[in-house]
Amino acid sequence: MPKSPRVSAPRGRKPLVVAAVAPELESVTPAQRGVLSLLVQGHELSEIAELLEISVATVRNHMQAVYETFGVRSQPKLLALFLQRVVARQASASRRRKGT
Repeated sequence: MPKSPRVSAPRGRKPLVVAAVAPELESVTPAQRGVLSLLVQGHELSEIAELLEISVATVRNHMQAVYETFGVRSQPKLLALFLQRVVARQASASRRRKGT
């Protein structure tokens, strides 16, 4: 079984609470979550395959399942969806802090 990738935040920053931004993650497998984690950290598919000691085809299969879960058809659409949700969550938190 491949090792799970570590998800860490840059120094001085809190890690993103992904489950709050993407509740769909509850329905993906641990292997799919590991691939997705490395993808959002900026790794290429070939790097992900090497890090997880799986084939690039397996990485693609995991990503296809993730795309279906999130209702998107491509990596850019998935990353855009995550970014939109992060921005919306941060704006909402900022408004709550300001009391608006």
